[in-house]
Amino acid sequence: MAYTETTHTSWGKRLGSSLMGVIFGLALFVAGTGLLYWNEGNFIKTRALIDQAASALVHIENVDKLDSRLEGKLIHATAMAETQSQLQDTQFGVNVKAISLTRYVEYYQWVEHTEKKERDKLGGGKETVTIYTYDKQWVGDPVDSESFKDPDYRGLNSRLAMQVSDHTYYADSVTFGAYRLPTFLVNKMSNDTAIDMQQFNKAGMKVVDNQVYIGNAELPDVGDVRVRFTAVFPSKVSIIAQVNQGSFVPFISPTNQQEFSALAMGVRSADSMIADAHSDNKFLLWGCRIGGIIACIVAWMLLFAPLSALTKVIPPLGSLVGFLSAGIASIIGLLWGVVVIAMSWLRFRPMISGIMLAVAAIVVIWVLYRKKQKLKIVTPPPPPPPIQ
Repeated sequence: MAYTETTHTSWGKRLGSSLMGVIFGLALFVAGTGLLYWNEGNFIKTRALIDQAASALVHIENVDKLDSRLEGKLIHATAMAETQSQLQDTQFGVNVKAISLTRYVEYYQWVEHTEKKERDKLGGGKETVTIYTYDKQWVGDPVDSESFKDPDYRGLNSRLAMQVSDHTYYADSVTFGAYRLPTFLVNKMSNDTAIDMQQFNKAGMKVVDNQVYIGNAELPDVGDVRVRFTAVFPSKVSIIAQVNQGSFVPFISPTNQQEFSALAMGVRSADSMIADAHSDNKFLLWGCRIGGIIACIVAWMLLFAPLSALTKVIPPLGSLVGFLSAGIASIIGLLWGVVVIAMSWLRFRPMISGIMLAVAAIVVIWVLYRKKQKLKIVTPPPPPPPIQ
């Protein structure tokens, strides 16, 4: 059964909220502009860093012995990442020799869902109908049911079969041949493997589909808990890092002080790892470009919001103005984003920027010239002088 709540917002309050939104819009506009400008420079610096690393890179076939000649050198090597550490979760009796052990916990809880329907009223006000519905789901954290809107569902999540949270255990020491693998590289290992929980089944806990249930697995009750474990076991990995006193540190660019290191699962060549680094850099470039432009568009929408709020007195007019404002804001935000990117290129990519500006100037001159030529053709000759 759904629970419905209806609220009314006056025209004055809507206008005030839109004016407050202008402040946030200005802040968002500055943030989006700054992100776009920084992003272009960061891409160039990171690309230069990766290229510097690639040129300084030395491939080492075997790292089974410490070699003093490699001290301070940036190397690429492949070896087993191994450990002798036994990682334990005493609460569930899990004990494995692994590089990391992660516990994931879920709770069976009532969850509140909301659906809003808004309608403009004559005079500029707004009516909002909020529909609250509830169902039971497995979720990652306990849900506070005391804040539910429907009084009939408040307090239904008060029982928990067990209070436990997600947690990751790490090995004290991980080796890479004769070298010690530092934490910043260990954290890049990604081959999580599910732990077979049947071998760790404790009294009062039922294992179904490799998950431990505290409660009824077939017909769970609110407050029941289920837990699963994954581990990163010793594996062959390929790394790019700088040798430092029997371990590794990131490579630091001599020009911009940025850091670079890489780890990939399995046997990977240096060229493929460098190519992956360039791909990740391009992905970040385009992600920030899209994010920055969207931020600028939303900022302009917020700046235009008071105009839309003013015309909400007549709902159809307000809807039309809102639609047009959104369209104009999208165009301005997109164009502004392109302008910021182009301006940043003047600093970070001056040669490319100069070529593009020259091409643009040639295109504009050519278009104007063609237009002038067409006008000459279309313009009729002057009439002959009158006969005397």
